[in-house]
Amino acid sequence: MSAKYHRHSLAKKAQRKATTFRFAPGIQKRLELLGKLKKTTLNRLVNAAVEEYVESSLAETEVSLTDLLGRIRASRQVDANFDSAIAEFVQGEATLGTTDPVEGRPVEANHRRRKAAPKETPAQAVVREALRG
Repeated sequence: MSAKYHRHSLAKKAQRKATTFRFAPGIQKRLELLGKLKKTTLNRLVNAAVEEYVESSLAETEVSLTDLLGRIRASRQVDANFDSAIAEFVQGEATLGTTDPVEGRPVEANHRRRKAAPKETPAQAVVREALRG
């Protein structure tokens, strides 16, 4: 074995990590049977199954997030300048007119200390970025 091949082989092995999983007895037996039929190791079977699951799950998640972002963008475009909210506010002010119980009176706010907001998750960051456009 050449030194170059040996270094490559060691580097490849260093990237892998041994992990312990506990399978239900029925799954374990079926995996062992499949391994014998396909003449492959349980490790390869499990790696292939997990890789397929992860790829399909990531693809589903991407489609779901893309759909969500599309709906968020569409909802922002419906009333991007908040014209309907402004119109409702103006209508409310005009309707109440002189009968507004707090019109022209100072109102004291309750200044309790607020808890710090929890750290933003990666999903929240994606949605927040989509909302910003």
